[in-house]
Amino acid sequence: MRRRHCLPFLLLAAWSAPLFPQEVESPDSAKDATVWALDDMDKVHPITGILLSEGEEIYNGLKPSKANYRNHNSVWDGSTRTIKLMAGRNEFVGFQIVIEKGREDLHKIFVNATDLLGSNERISADSNVRLFKQLYVPGGGSWYPDALVPFEIAGVTPLELPDYAGPIRGQRVQPVWVDIYVPHDRAPGT
Repeated sequence: MRRRHCLPFLLLAAWSAPLFPQEVESPDSAKDATVWALDDMDKVHPITGILLSEGEEIYNGLKPSKANYRNHNSVWDGSTRTIKLMAGRNEFVGFQIVIEKGREDLHKIFVNATDLLGSNERISADSNVRLFKQLYVPGGGSWYPDALVPFEIAGVTPLELPDYAGPIRGQRVQPVWVDIYVPHDRAPGT
């Protein structure tokens, strides 16, 4: 039986905001942003930030959302700004970082992964963490995340919100997909 690992993960989103702000707003600026995390299975609407798992009518804005997933969900605890994931050795585990703009557009958003520090050893972000920009495609009068473009491709970063090169008018939300590889020789632990 394989042992599983719980990997606390820290990700820096640098754009004149602290690490994982829940809501960033300064009195002298109209800018604000929300950064939260989500599991790898759900889909986020690029304008409203509502999840497809709430149903098509809610996702498309025909009914109001009653969920509080921006503060707490299966991988994210907003009160401690912590992401918890479980993975075995030689396994990939993924999640999404969701960047949600406030009143003003966000420019030059850099997203970087730091090394994961465990109870026994370090997992190098350089060789074991990959970041992807999620692209949206239209379908049935709405937008759905589909393609993942690696950050290594020229022109992907820094991010802009809204993405002026993209087709979505009124975009307020940009998910970033994160893949973590747990090395096959990693000792069990947190």
